[in-house]
Amino acid sequence: EIRLSLVGSEMCIRDRGVPGLMLLVVGVDQGVRLDWFHSPLIVASFVAGGALFVLYLIGEWFHPAPFVSLRMLARRNIWIGFTLFGFLLMTMATAVTLPANLLANFQGFRLAQSAPLGLIVGFPQLLLGSCVALLLYQRWADARYVFVAGLLCMAAANWLASGITSEWMVQQFLWVQVLHMLGQPLTMVSLLFLITSVMQPMEAPLVAGQVHIVRVFSATIGGAIIGQLTAVRSRFHSEMLLDNAGQLMARLPSDCLLYTSDAADDMQ
Repeated sequence: EIRLSLVGSEMCIRDRGVPGLMLLVVGVDQGVRLDWFHSPLIVASFVAGGALFVLYLIGEWFHPAPFVSLRMLARRNIWIGFTLFGFLLMTMATAVTLPANLLANFQGFRLAQSAPLGLIVGFPQLLLGSCVALLLYQRWADARYVFVAGLLCMAAANWLASGITSEWMVQQFLWVQVLHMLGQPLTMVSLLFLITSVMQPMEAPLVAGQVHIVRVFSATIGGAIIGQLTAVRSRFHSEMLLDNAGQLMARLPSDCLLYTSDAADDMQ
């Protein structure tokens, strides 16, 4: 009976990882819309999700057969690789979401009209990921050079996108998306190859859980960062435009201000 109660308590602790992750993802994903910690829902999501996730990590630390082996993070290749993995995923989140947001704000595009940008990047991954994996298993291929090639493709895409104007349409984003389409699988698959190169085959399932946790959190945090920066910069530019308009109005002669007010009354 004691053994059954211990097993039951372990399963209860481990089962708290899923709702904990869900609450944390909801808090990050909806933070921009609900103004972060000014919303009781966001605060409750972070507090409850954080507590459940900490309990889950404690259970995984002491479990004899953990789903996520935290002890493996002591290896240099693994923790450095997962750090890069998270930052790259946050960067890659801008490949589709940022052009879609810009087209929606500048051109009034709906989601269906900007969907081809996402298909250009995402759909070929079904084939390119396997092709890069086959390439890395060739004896003459070096994962480090493949990783650098992917980074160069993404850097070129970001350089092309730096010249964006309010007149850009889907056609102007084409080469940016093509470079992201090539750079993302080259970067991510080679990075995972380098991370797992210091592991034994029986340790692969332990790292798979960490990969999925980092993937979910990084993609969500990347989208939240883009949304927050867009909201902050939009408010900043609106305030600057209003401030400049107020300064110009203060410099105008009184007869011009009277004419402006009369014209506004006539329009009403």
